Amino acid sequence: MAGYQRKIAYLDYLENGMKIRNAGFVRIEGNGAQMRLELRVKNIPETFHGQYELKTDTDDVIGRISLSRGSGSCCVVWQTGVKMPEGKRLVQAEGVYIRLPGRHLLQAVWESPLTVCVEANERTEEKRVAAPEETAKREPAEERETADLQEREDVRTAESVQPKQQKPMELQELIVPQKNIVPSVERQPDQEEGARETRDGEEQVCYGDKWEQLTHMYPVIHPFGDGREYLSIAPKDFVVLRQEHQKMVHNSFLLHGYYNYKHLILGKIKKGAEWRYYLGVPGNFYGREKMVAEMFGFEAFEGEKEPVRAGDFGYFMKQVEI
Repeated sequence: MAGYQRKIAYLDYLENGMKIRNAGFVRIEGNGAQMRLELRVKNIPETFHGQYELKTDTDDVIGRISLSRGSGSCCVVWQTGVKMPEGKRLVQAEGVYIRLPGRHLLQAVWESPLTVCVEANERTEEKRVAAPEETAKREPAEERETADLQEREDVRTAESVQPKQQKPMELQELIVPQKNIVPSVERQPDQEEGARETRDGEEQVCYGDKWEQLTHMYPVIHPFGDGREYLSIAPKDFVVLRQEHQKMVHNSFLLHGYYNYKHLILGKIKKGAEWRYYLGVPGNFYGREKMVAEMFGFEAFEGEKEPVRAGDFGYFMKQVEI
């Protein structure tokens, strides 16, 4: 039939940012005048049950799905080329996701933006979290469970027609073996806090505290256009952090941002009566990037403008100690 469209994409189940298995599919099809989105979930732990929101990568709500015993399905139908009913609107989406309790996620992406129908509710302002929690350790992937014949055929079709994703912050791109790209950490911490040794035979320079010492070791920048000072650092410099934070040298999200922009930032911010330290990863703010950042422990975003809008450049932040 002329004008008929049909797109199928994998639905992946992720834990702590790692893909565990295929969990069904998303199919969008129609003749141009009427479109239909069908989503089927399967093969996820039976502990997930109840109703969850189905969202686009722009954080717009498409609808809701009820899960029971590790499976569920939903369907959304809409007309195109006509005035949308009250409470609905059309958006361009590059994928959909379902956020499950804890650090669990269902996600599907496709190769080019598609028009989908979403709820027209006004979005709430993004919260900026001051003290994100540590990224959980990756768990080994389980083997993919057997799918029913029809769905396996649909998924196989999707695999054959979809090119490799090239989105800048896609989870599949982030989660790669790190042994070839992780910078080696060979520097040793200074022997005494508040002291910096110069070359052999030269005079030793002393500073009031460790932060003052670091400001003489690394470039000082003002990434947000105000009076706050940050240091420009790299993963090889993580020896200045407390030992429990040095393992972030293997954080895929952090490395992705560093290799795109060639720097990270470390800042000292006063909160009430105490000073806190924050590590920032450069990037652009989008719903999907925010979701990925949270999966890897970066739950705050700082930019020059407020409130933050889609596409704004800034830094995904995480509290650390030095």
